[in-house]
Amino acid sequence: MIKKARELKKAGFNLEFLDFGGGFGPKYRADQRPFPLAEYAAYILDRVEGAKLGLKAITVEPGKYLVANAGVLLVAVAYVKKSYGNLFACVNAGTYNTVPRPAIYEEAYHEIVNASCVQSRKKVKITVAGHLCETGDVFGTERLMPLPERGQILAVLMAGAYCRSMASNFNLRPFPGEILI
Repeated sequence: MIKKARELKKAGFNLEFLDFGGGFGPKYRADQRPFPLAEYAAYILDRVEGAKLGLKAITVEPGKYLVANAGVLLVAVAYVKKSYGNLFACVNAGTYNTVPRPAIYEEAYHEIVNASCVQSRKKVKITVAGHLCETGDVFGTERLMPLPERGQILAVLMAGAYCRSMASNFNLRPFPGEILI
């Protein structure tokens, strides 16, 4: 960014600001270190000041970093099935139209908890699958949780930056409802 800004300044353009965008994610897993936002900001500020570009502002776009943890997608278990030695909780929502991140990005991870049975000590590995009959319609693979039963509610966490902003009417499915608390 600074190299390009220097080139533009040399060509006669007076930049008022540089936007360093976003891309830094929130802490999706318990064992994940949080993004070092303060260090990142200090590094950018140091580099920009050293470049003497005469900017009025520097911006970043920390959207998902700020709001991912502000939303939860609640889905109901339609049925549980065992297939080829794997256990599946099939839910009343699909990734493509509610929270498409797991379907789009192979490494995407959202913790999923059995909100109807949080305290149980007995846990099983279960894959949470959507209802869209698509291979990629999987919220999470082999998640450790109390065995869900039909009608129980599962919570897909860290969904605040992804549900409404990425939702669609894929396969003519309606947008998920929203509740602001």
